[in-house]
This record gives sequence, C-alpha cells and structure tokens, in this order.
Amino acid sequence: MALELRAKARYKASAKIEREDAEFVLSLAKRVYEIAKERLEKR
Repeated sequence: MALELRAKARYKASAKIEREDAEFVLSLAKRVYEIAKERLEKR
C-alpha cells in the first residue's frame, strides 16, 4: 500500500526519484525485518 501511494505521488521519472524510491523500499524492508525479529523474540 505504501509503495502504491508513493508510485501514485510520483509525477516525473528521474534518477533522483529512482534513488529515493530505492532508499524508501530499503528502509521499509529494514523496518519490516525489525518488527518481525521483535515479534519472534517475544515468543
């Protein structure tokens, strides 16, 4: 959903936006990993 919203917000393709998208996806993946790790440790 967040990626879809980000894609819709984009109006012009450029190297800068592509880099920002990549950084956004990486930070999102890291956060999902952290949440999953925390939940597994609490079990």
